[in-house]
Amino acid sequence: MNADNYKTNDFALAVTLLCYGFNIIDLDRTNPRRVYFIYNQSEALESAVSDFWDNKLTVNPKTFLSTQKELKARVFSD
Repeated sequence: MNADNYKTNDFALAVTLLCYGFNIIDLDRTNPRRVYFIYNQSEALESAVSDFWDNKLTVNPKTFLSTQKELKARVFSD
């Protein structure tokens, strides 16, 4: 991972970022007990992450659930 990437293992944050259009560029499976989701670092991403933790984001529940299913499939298929 280079310094221009953002890495998180928080599944709800990863799903929310996907819902907001931020694409996962890689999955880090170095730790066998944890998957890290890697995104390209940007000011927009930093703002979305901050808003997530400040409880300022809203996501359509159906979009969240379908994105969650897709991400789980990706995590368990690789």
